Amino acid sequence: MPPNPLGMPWPYPEFKRAYEVGTGIFLGETITYDGASALGGMYWNASGEPGRRVVLAGGFALLDSERCADKETMAKLAAYHEQKRLEHPARMKEWDEYERRWKEEEKTREEEGHRLPSPN
Repeated sequence: MPPNPLGMPWPYPEFKRAYEVGTGIFLGETITYDGASALGGMYWNASGEPGRRVVLAGGFALLDSERCADKETMAKLAAYHEQKRLEHPARMKEWDEYERRWKEEEKTREEEGHRLPSPN
């Protein structure tokens, strides 16, 4: 296993690149990360801004684009993403539990006057 910059082994080093399927135009890439400890999967719309789409891979930004950000395409991507979630119930249960705990902790921090940025 190749070590990361801290000298620790990475079981699954990876990075992702995105290309336009029809033209082959390069759209973006992630940093190199350890797939074993990444947030997992592809997330297709991390942007809160209408008309923009941020694609995350393993929790790392892959691309930020206005392309394919229309409602019809976003609905197709959401359906695909949900299908993939259903194909991996154990992993999704783990992720849902992580999000539930994060929200509980965030509520506690807000009540105490502290606020951290969301992981999403």
